[in-house]
Amino acid sequence: MDNLEIWRSARLLIEQRGEDAVLFAAQRADELLDSGDHLGCSVWIAIGRAIKVGTPTAAKEFDAKYGGARKTCESWFAGEVKKRKPS
Repeated sequence: MDNLEIWRSARLLIEQRGEDAVLFAAQRADELLDSGDHLGCSVWIAIGRAIKVGTPTAAKEFDAKYGGARKTCESWFAGEVKKRKPS
C-alpha cells in the first residue's frame, strides 16, 4: 500500500468514525498482529499514524505525551494497540 492509499484510507476512516478512528485502527492492527498478519498490521499502524495527524484529539494527546516528536509515533501507537488487547 503506497502513501496515497494510506492517506485515503485514513481520511475515509476519519469521515466514518471521527475521533474514534485512531482507536479503530489500533484495534484492527492488534487483530491482525494476533492472527500473525504482520504486513496487515503494519498497514494499519501506518493508517493510524495518518489518522493521528488528521484528528485533533489524537494529535493533542500525542503532542502532550511526546512533544510532537515524530520518531515516538510508533511507540505511542503501539501503546494504543496494547490498551485494546483483551485481558
